[in-house]
Amino acid sequence: MEKKNQAIKKAIDFFGGSQVKTAKKLNVSKSQVWQWLNNVNAIAIEKAIDIEDKTNGAVKCEELRPDVNWSVIRGRA
Repeated sequence: MEKKNQAIKKAIDFFGGSQVKTAKKLNVSKSQVWQWLNNVNAIAIEKAIDIEDKTNGAVKCEELRPDVNWSVIRGRA
């Protein structure tokens, strides 16, 4: 059994511990949050940025998508 995505778990906790509340805050379906949490689908880059913004930086893009070169996207390359 694969581990839960800890960065998404952190976001869920930030939004009150509920996948439903998290989905509403991020304008996605509850099933999308579940898929991210269970590593079924990768988080889109745009959505990672949205999560960082809506958690006031408590969850960083780098945590959500460590495979992305965020320094290039952030303009620090």
